[in-house]
Amino acid sequence: MADEQQVSSLFNADFERRGQYDDRGDIYESKSFNNIKPDAAADQLYVIATVIAGLQERPLHTNEPHDGSEILQV
Repeated sequence: MADEQQVSSLFNADFERRGQYDDRGDIYESKSFNNIKPDAAADQLYVIATVIAGLQERPLHTNEPHDGSEILQV
């Protein structure tokens, strides 16, 4: 039997940059935030993303959490 345990969390925020690639669409700049508490709720991450976006010169395009899990044998 196996069990999944969340061990880390990463949060990415993508900001729009001026300009476009020739044929691939808009250009985005990504900022990553490490050491996010694994039990942080989605609404908490959203609040942080909107606060950070308010401090940036470029508008926020997307924000997404990336949770790292580990599969353990029980």
